[in-house]
Amino acid sequence: MKIKPFTHQAEAFNVVAKKRQSLYMIAGTASGKTLAMGLPLFHLLKTGQISKVLFMYPTLALLDDQRRVMEKLARLTNMQVGEIKGGMSRSEITSALNKQVILATPDAIYWFFRKNVKYSHLFIYGLAQVDAFVIDEAHLFNGLVLRNLTHLKNRIQNLARQFGHDPHWHVLTATPHDRLHALTTNGIRVDGKSKCGAVGLELLSPQEKIFEGREKMAEKVDHYLTTGAKKILLVYNSAAATHRLFNKETRKPIDLPLHILQKHGQVKWGKLYDEMMRFGFAEETRAEIAKIVYENATVVCEQISQRVIDKQRSADLMERVSTLLQQQTETILPLCANVDTTAPRWKRDLRKAVGEKCTKLGQLLWHDFAQMIGEKDLQTSLVQWLHDSLSGLEDIWDDMWIQMTLPNLPEVEDALEMVGFSTNLSQAITKQVAATSPVSSNILLQAGQTVKKLRGRALPLDWITNSITDPDDKEYWLDLLQDVASLTELGVQIPAIKAWKESDVPVVIYSGKMAKAERKGLIAAFDALDRAILISTSAVEVGVDFDADVLITEQCAGPDLLQRFGRIGRRANTQGIVSLQLHDHAAFETLQSQLTAQLDREQFSALITTIFPPRQYLSASRLQDASHWLINAQIGRVGEALNADFDPTVAQLAQQVRVAQLNFPFGLRSSLPQITLRNGASVEPFYGLSIIPNEKLNLAQSPFEAAQAAMYYNEFIYQKVEWDILIDWSRTVAASRAIFFQHDNQWRITTGNGIVDDYLQSLSPQASLAMQIWESGAIEKTQLMAQFPIFKRLMRLDPALLEKGSANWLLGYGDVYLQRQHREGGSLPVSDRFETPLTLPDQTWLLILGDKTNILRQLEDADMLEREEIIVSDKGNHIVVLEKVVGACFQFVEEVYHNVA
Repeated sequence: MKIKPFTHQAEAFNVVAKKRQSLYMIAGTASGKTLAMGLPLFHLLKTGQISKVLFMYPTLALLDDQRRVMEKLARLTNMQVGEIKGGMSRSEITSALNKQVILATPDAIYWFFRKNVKYSHLFIYGLAQVDAFVIDEAHLFNGLVLRNLTHLKNRIQNLARQFGHDPHWHVLTATPHDRLHALTTNGIRVDGKSKCGAVGLELLSPQEKIFEGREKMAEKVDHYLTTGAKKILLVYNSAAATHRLFNKETRKPIDLPLHILQKHGQVKWGKLYDEMMRFGFAEETRAEIAKIVYENATVVCEQISQRVIDKQRSADLMERVSTLLQQQTETILPLCANVDTTAPRWKRDLRKAVGEKCTKLGQLLWHDFAQMIGEKDLQTSLVQWLHDSLSGLEDIWDDMWIQMTLPNLPEVEDALEMVGFSTNLSQAITKQVAATSPVSSNILLQAGQTVKKLRGRALPLDWITNSITDPDDKEYWLDLLQDVASLTELGVQIPAIKAWKESDVPVVIYSGKMAKAERKGLIAAFDALDRAILISTSAVEVGVDFDADVLITEQCAGPDLLQRFGRIGRRANTQGIVSLQLHDHAAFETLQSQLTAQLDREQFSALITTIFPPRQYLSASRLQDASHWLINAQIGRVGEALNADFDPTVAQLAQQVRVAQLNFPFGLRSSLPQITLRNGASVEPFYGLSIIPNEKLNLAQSPFEAAQAAMYYNEFIYQKVEWDILIDWSRTVAASRAIFFQHDNQWRITTGNGIVDDYLQSLSPQASLAMQIWESGAIEKTQLMAQFPIFKRLMRLDPALLEKGSANWLLGYGDVYLQRQHREGGSLPVSDRFETPLTLPDQTWLLILGDKTNILRQLEDADMLEREEIIVSDKGNHIVVLEKVVGACFQFVEEVYHNVA
């Protein structure tokens, strides 16, 4: 049977496979972009004209969906498909890069490339061997995120040329954009048309409150079920609202097809263990699965209930101890910088300041250090003392593995006392190390942490299948999987698929707050069911190939709304229905007056994007470019060539950043660390901390985390917001490490612990008087410092900064400290359960002083409050701007300062 391609698919084959040029395809949903790109590239692979292709997808949902298509094409052409994702070892990365077809998100490539550029030569070489890169759904990359992607593309392209490669870059997008076209390097534009059928639109009038509108949307599900709808898609803007509805309006059990139970079913470990004994599985099989369960368990030393001996990696122990001490030291150093050691009671004053500003651990650390200090450079002495102590600890722990006694790790306490720490400080450190050090699977078995400890853990059926090695047991197990009754008896469930209310209609939930393993395959399951409801978020907006005949959604940005519309009527000669819940009365009235039967899909799209404007983004940032200049500087001649193309002001700023030793967080899309929940979901820190109390928080284990929370997402969404999260400016300013300022039309950086606090102090009348006396030459420096303690702080500032006089906009850098303000009164610092402060590390931030109402009005007039890359907070005494992408605050200042400040 011959299948005729769409015109744009034929044109794409001609451009990619015959002309061997880059493709820039603009086409909407259900237009066959995947095959338009995949077929010519697999043809080139099959015929040996190219050897390697890397497909990049903006979301994991789209990557999972497209993997099915790519694996089918790979089977037809005898190719292999690999995937690059976070958390891979070097050998795993190498294995993936050796496949002919590689799938990844740009975020994963960006992370590995930027993090490992100094030493991961195999990774760089593997990327350089790719003949064609494909960026799918590229319109999701905008503003500073798109600029990060552009820098990544240029770096890879120039590295490839060093190995004799000149790969093509192909871009697929729903909307045209000059900066996207530039990614292809003169790519030939091909416009495609969607095969989506007509859509009928029903407008739901705005409700008094958003949650009332969302309840009305749920009622619409019942309506369309009674009218015979087969596939209903319900989309909320909020993941929390999505999960609450799923938990509220669904029930279990539900009869599901056997193939879905087999693929997505889970069974609790305790139930499985009991049933395996009842079914007569060999003891070796039960132990085999138990071992794997424990290997993947997250149990830490303090949770072990009896005394056992375990081996811990010395490098891991050292990292935990040094991280704890470094965090406390960074709080103490600014206090040391501000003390006048010539004052008669300076030690008492400093001890009082430490007691007020530091945690119990910090106070114990200071107490130990204070026993040996004199009238000298306190900061240097403290850093040196800490360095010497940690070096001594490394000498004690000189083996790769150290035997430790669980649960209390007395060997850690003994080692700390050997390097000179007091018993109280050693015990406090050891307690926190025991709370973060994982336990091996063998110890879990030895310590009796068997079925009882992990009975509730859910295990996927396919995982169990792969874990059984005994032939007889495996055959028996596979027989069990073929019988729905047996699976029901085993207690098999699919937590993400239930039944809608009292009906038998399956409901699938799919959101970005679910762990990757939880989401995998759910869209395919919805697509395979004869009748079903899919409750989701924006996670289904892009490219995921399934069809629904009814969409119920709330309003959002125009381009996003059109993507949601693209989820229905995706088959030719079909008509879909959209129920659109409006929140805006003006939008409701405008749509009602302008919608006519004569509108075609293009006219309708134009109308939607006019009424619901797109999101707003920052376009560029010199500080962002400077961070890429520094990455390029690490990769030899290629980096030098790339950096030669930068504006001289970027190079000058980058060199200052390098001298200042500023480190910027990683992340192509976001550099703001998140709060990670137990199921792997993450939430934005200000939102997460407004709900999660300190006693549920643990220190971060990843550069992408602000903290880890002992709470599951399904638990999190039902908690009340109790706190307003403010930036603790006294501590943040005291912990600042750099300040950016302009002088003679050039950006300059001045550094030092608490440097922003120094600058604020320089604006005081006392500081002004001290500088006048100093400039007059009427008194010597030592006498002036004795008379004006603030003068010592002024001498740390760049003279050009002092010349600026009063400034209302302060662009600083350092760790951002947070504070809780309870809605019923009272406040306290944000910390972990051991009272260790939790910070947003290595952040560039903007503090705007002055009348908040006037500043907000000016920022709104400048169209700067809704930019996607920044967070503008007016809580507390000042306006504060934080950034989600490196360089956003810097660009915010460059775009707005002269108009507002």
